[in-house]
Amino acid sequence: MPDELTLTLEGEQALLKKIERLPARIRQHVGERALLKSALLLEAHIKKNKLSGQVLHVRSGRLRSSISHRLEQIGQDLTARVGTNVVYARIHEFGGTITAK
Repeated sequence: MPDELTLTLEGEQALLKKIERLPARIRQHVGERALLKSALLLEAHIKKNKLSGQVLHVRSGRLRSSISHRLEQIGQDLTARVGTNVVYARIHEFGGTITAK
């Protein structure tokens, strides 16, 4: 299973042409805001619809409260990442076998 989700926006050609005519700094600002808004919406969706008892039952709320987002520049691409640093999140997401030591 992939660890990343890639979204591609496809829209009306007229709208895309209008966006292309905007000055580069405005295009960049609009793109950053759209990416940030998407990351925030995804983060909220995960917390509300996946980690509030619907998929996983809440015990302490640690996993849900650890979900966060960040934007990072990779070369010329701006990327949004939504995830957690909680170690046990991976087993819930991808499954697996837990054995006692």
